[in-house]
Order: sequence, then structure tokens, then C-alpha cells
Amino acid sequence: MTFTLDSHAARSCPVKTYNAYSGQSAENSGPPTRFPGSALFERKVNQALRTAYPAAQPLEAGPDRNNDEAACLAAMDAGAKLIFDGQLPRDLATHRCGRVPVLVRDEDNRGYYPVLVKYQRVTEKATAGCCEYSTLADPTAHHQAEGRRVRWSWRPGTALQLAHYWLLLQASGHAGERALGGVVGIDEFAEVGPVITWIGLDEPSIKSNGDLISPLQLYLREFCKRVEIAERAQTGDPQLGAEMLPIISRECDSCGWQSPCAERLDPDDLSLRMAKTPLDPEQITVLREAGVSTCAQFAELDLDVFLPARLPLMGSRSGAEERIRTAQRRSRLMLAGVELERTTTGKLALPQAALEIDIDLETSRDDRVYLWGFWVDDKARSKQFYRPFARFEPLDQAAELALAKEALGWLRDLAGGADALVYHYSDYETVRINRLAAGGDPELGWAKEYAQTNFVDLFAIMRANYFSVHGLGLKTVACSATGFRWRDSDPGGLNSMRWFEDAVSGKTPAIREQARKRVLEYNEDDVRATWSLRRWLGKQ
Repeated sequence: MTFTLDSHAARSCPVKTYNAYSGQSAENSGPPTRFPGSALFERKVNQALRTAYPAAQPLEAGPDRNNDEAACLAAMDAGAKLIFDGQLPRDLATHRCGRVPVLVRDEDNRGYYPVLVKYQRVTEKATAGCCEYSTLADPTAHHQAEGRRVRWSWRPGTALQLAHYWLLLQASGHAGERALGGVVGIDEFAEVGPVITWIGLDEPSIKSNGDLISPLQLYLREFCKRVEIAERAQTGDPQLGAEMLPIISRECDSCGWQSPCAERLDPDDLSLRMAKTPLDPEQITVLREAGVSTCAQFAELDLDVFLPARLPLMGSRSGAEERIRTAQRRSRLMLAGVELERTTTGKLALPQAALEIDIDLETSRDDRVYLWGFWVDDKARSKQFYRPFARFEPLDQAAELALAKEALGWLRDLAGGADALVYHYSDYETVRINRLAAGGDPELGWAKEYAQTNFVDLFAIMRANYFSVHGLGLKTVACSATGFRWRDSDPGGLNSMRWFEDAVSGKTPAIREQARKRVLEYNEDDVRATWSLRRWLGKQ
């Protein structure tokens, strides 16, 4: 049967492959959720590579995949040092296809290696060993970094994609001699900056079923499963549907089959009820194989007996046992109808002041702070108000700094020298202030120093004193503990990025105005939520 699967198939949910080839109708779905700053990071890396190699081959997708494949093949035949967005020739015999972000020709000019750009850490410090890397200025020259190693506690999906591309290159006769793939992550080596970290695809490095196997071995196992599923689905195998029981995960958020998959599950299914603080699919699979599929069954499971034999089968992520025991605790609280559980006793030590200010920031997809929001509770004057500082326009570094100086200058005039505290939820605000102050501006330098003494992280207080069934995110705890509700029907930081884009470039003035109003109301609700949470904490 003629079909091809792309580089995401082996790392994606197998039910997606079944749905795609069994004729299941898909709903409209949005793009995969991306971390703030990832798009900007990818552009910077690509720009650095193109600057180093101005003659590199950029290959854009066209209407005819055959033409795209021919263009990529011609560029490789010509020996281009770097190729961007190359559509590799399909390997119909093994059902593979794929467009690779970057292809780097090896330093001996004997073939190509695939490179991905990922907004994630790829390496970590190590007491022994080394990792192989190349600089963006010279991607073909390989070096050794002592005291660093590939960070295999991350999900191995990236390595599976690299294995897919390398096998496609091998089938076309253009793979380098080594089974190798590269990742540009957010790691920065001293005096070098971002680098390409090279991953040996045939080196045993991933824990699976209690053994160490190579990325290629894991890829071949998972990809072959997807090929078999696609073949059986195309023949209408009646037994396959019963075998393809969905597991709800973060991947479902951008999947067109999310609703029909959820409808197939027991309402008490582990992956369905614990979707906000999920177990890994591998962990859910092992539990189901042992006859544990619901929260009620999981709550009764004796983990001291269950885990010794089965923990090695539950994936490669570190801290697996702690995650499983924490998940069981959540299951038991769910059954008891408890959302938030106090883990300490006595009165909470919540710092208070005559002037209390709650702060929350909003950022764009380019990771620029476009909105500083403050809720001011002036107890001496019995006065409360919301004060935003916003720029609904494309921001560069200078504009972002100017807005930050305006907002933090106002904060200094209001709170400097007063009996005042500024409350935030998690360290996001302080991290951003420190980053902005790194340029040496005195106004921002004041804010950095003030944050060290007069900022209070409410998340740290919650984490030290409470356990929540659905995690300790602000929206979760503010709603469950205080009954606070956001005015927007779908509040969220990632959504606010889309609203900002509508506020800047919406097609009509009415669309832009409505988006600005929506962003400001959302930000105001965020700071009012922390105020409500503080009032509640003060009574505990």
C-alpha cells in the first residue's frame, strides 16, 4: 500500500495514525502550542547560520512535492554546505517522507546530517565525559565539550525525528558515514554561544523496558508500529479499533480527534481526569496492562508492590516514581472531592504592608513584554485601582525597554520609601526584570534591587503549604480556594499572545479595539486574582 509517514509519526500518539488511515473525520484544530520565545529563537538561529553561510541553499515548499524533492536532491548532489527546509526524497519502500529544517554537509564532504532547532535545553553539566558540538559559525567542524553531556532526561522525541531524517538521507545515498543528528537548543557554551549538539543515533542512551537502547532502535520500533497500524487501518481490520484505546495527553490539545477520542473513554479514565497534571503515556500504558485504567482503581493500587517490577517499563524520564506516587495522591483526593489540601499546620506567615501591589506581565510570541499590569491596594487611603502600562504595537528591544522604564518608574514613585510590598505568582516577573536590567539602566537597576527585598512570590507560599489536585497554577488555586472567576471564557497566557496580535494587526478598528479590551481585562483579572488569593491566605 502506498503511503508515507513524516518525522513526527514515531513520536506521536499511535491513535492519530489509526484515525488518519481508517477514515475517521477530524475536527478543526489549532496549531501545536509553542513556548513563548520559541519562534524568535528559531529565527535568530537560522539568521546566524545564514550569516555564516550566505551561499546556503534555502528551499521553500511549493505546490508540487516532486519538484521540492528534486530541488533538495540537486542541492545535495551539488554539495551545498548548508540546505534549509529541504524536502528529502520519499522512501516508499519504508513509508518515510520528511522536510528537514537544516541539512549540514560533514567536514569531509561525504554526506549530510539533519539538524533541528528546538527551544529546549539539550545538554547538562556532568562530572565526567563530554559531548560533541559545532558552532553556528562553522557547523561542519566538530568539537568536544568536556564536562557536558546530552540531557537524556528530556523527552526523546527529538532524537526520533533525527533518526527518521537520517534514514531518509541514507536511503537517498546522501547520509554521512556516522549515524548522527544535531540539535540547536538554548544551551550556550562559554565564549561560543548557541551550538549544534550532535547526538549519536546508534549509541545506547535511552531507557526502555529496563534496558538502554539507541535512538535508532527506539525509532524503528515505534515507526514500525505506526506502519503496521496504517496498513491494518487501510484494510478495515475490525479488531484494530478496539486495540487503539486513546490516551489523553498534551498532544491532544492540537489534535482534530480530541473529542471523539475522549468520548471512547470511561469518564474516570486516568488520562482523561488527570489531563492537567498528566502521567506520561508510557506510564498510563503500563498501568492499563496491569488492569488499572481509572482513578478509582489507581487510588486502591499498592504501589509498594506494583512499582518494583514495573517502574523500569514506564519510560525514560527522571523522577518517574515520584510522579506516579503524586498522581495516586491526586486520585485519592479526587475521589474524596478535595481540590486543595493543606500540608502544614498553624497560621501562614504572609508578609503584609500598608501599600500592597499585585503585578502581572503579558508577553508577545516574540517574547517581548507589551503589558505591565498592577493592582494597587492602598490601605491607608482605602483606595484600590488597576494601573496598566501597555503598547499595542510591534515591539523591538528599545520599545520594550522604554515601556518597562515607564512602568517601573511609576512603581518607584508610588512605592519607593513607603511601607509597600509587591506580590506576584511564580518568579516570571522577577526573571524578566532581572533580564531587562542587565543592560545597566539605573531605573531598571532600582527595580532589580527592590524586587530582592520587597517582592513576594505567592506561588512559593502555596507550594510550601498546599497540595492541589490539578496543580498550583494561579487559575486553578484562585478558583478553587477563593471562588474568583475570570471574565473571559478562555483565559490563558498563550491566548493573550493571540489577542495581542489581533490588537496590533486586526483587520478592522473594531477587532483591534475589542482585542485590546480583552487583553486588559484579562490582565486586570490576573492581578485581582492574586489579591483575592492573598486575602484568602491571610485567613488561613
